[in-house]
Amino acid sequence: MIRRIADTLVRALLAVVLAVLIWIIASQEKDPTIVGTFSTPLPIVRVNEPPNALVYEQSADSTRVTLRAPQSLWGQLSPDMFKAEIDLAGQPFGQLTLPIRVLVVNRAIEFVRSDPATVDLHIEPSTEQGIPVRITTVGDPALGYAAGQVTVTPPEVRVRGPASFVGKVSTIGGTLGLSGARENVDQSVRVRALDKDGNPVDFVTLSPETVQAHVEVEHLGGFRDLAVKVVVRGQVAPGYRISNVTVNPPIITVFGSSQAIDASPGFLETAPISVTNAQDDLVERVPLNVPGGLSLLGDNAVQVNVQVEAIQGGVTLQFPVTVQGLRDGLESKLGPENVELILTGPLPKLQTLKPDDVRVVVDLVNLGTGAYQLKPQVIVPQGVVVETMLPATIQVTIGYKGTLNLSPVPTPGPTPTKTK
Repeated sequence: MIRRIADTLVRALLAVVLAVLIWIIASQEKDPTIVGTFSTPLPIVRVNEPPNALVYEQSADSTRVTLRAPQSLWGQLSPDMFKAEIDLAGQPFGQLTLPIRVLVVNRAIEFVRSDPATVDLHIEPSTEQGIPVRITTVGDPALGYAAGQVTVTPPEVRVRGPASFVGKVSTIGGTLGLSGARENVDQSVRVRALDKDGNPVDFVTLSPETVQAHVEVEHLGGFRDLAVKVVVRGQVAPGYRISNVTVNPPIITVFGSSQAIDASPGFLETAPISVTNAQDDLVERVPLNVPGGLSLLGDNAVQVNVQVEAIQGGVTLQFPVTVQGLRDGLESKLGPENVELILTGPLPKLQTLKPDDVRVVVDLVNLGTGAYQLKPQVIVPQGVVVETMLPATIQVTIGYKGTLNLSPVPTPGPTPTKTK
């Protein structure tokens, strides 16, 4: 009896196991399991990080994970279904190599491996201290000026970071440019943590990261800054004008006795520069006329740039309309046969326009018999602009030769009606 019961139980167990195997095989055939690498790298999160500790030189910030999951789930995978973390609980300070732990929300998804599988990092207690700021000036003020001491607000900056790196910081440094300064310099300067050799120190943060630097720049006795006045002689060519005059440098420093400086007119004139009949820009080095008793610091000449441009004008002219592209055996009638063009551009160019400089053309390519409203194309010289065409469109009637009552076509050429 016992043997029979045992045999029955064994047969029942085998039947269950066989049924499960058959179910698993059927499920695999219907929704096979696939092993693959998830396309999106997972960010590595640090957990249980000790308070007042800083982590630096971490070898990786993300990892790629290989998973085993049914084929039907792969299209539904998203980064929020996983979490990659390293646990810092109970870890000593110093250099560590820690395993990456990957957590999966869906139990049907199995984590296989990650790449990388471990992370190297340093962890140290953090510290903070105030370090004095030292601003270095670069360049010299303008001739005849002297710079005072640099004052900084705030005078020190708080440095925070791993204790070993904060201990390397000797000073907080920055640079302030004074080249050519003629007045007080007040500037915001970005600062850096520097060691005793002047090299930057990494893995520390500064608060604040910028300081306000101020330098008093004072005028030395016996010196004076004088503006340069350009002396222009002559008239540019008709139809042109002087649009601008610039000089470099615009200010010259002179020195001499107090009496000579006080007697100066407050400016220095250049030698005359001639613009007679000029049609283009003039660039010349011109000497300065220096009053007696005064001397220059630097060159006795300046560069003068006189910009000359054509005067812009406008003119209204009449032009005949010509046709192109008319098919053989056809003729055309235009209404009107002339258009008015309002043109703008350099006045010398407008005043010398020739009859064949401007063309008004209407294109009749692929057009058959009938009446059309067409916009002509206007061809003008470079620099000339068509502001308005009156009328904007013309009526073109196309018929077979001999069927249209054509009026005589006027001789091509502009007929001026109004000039401004």
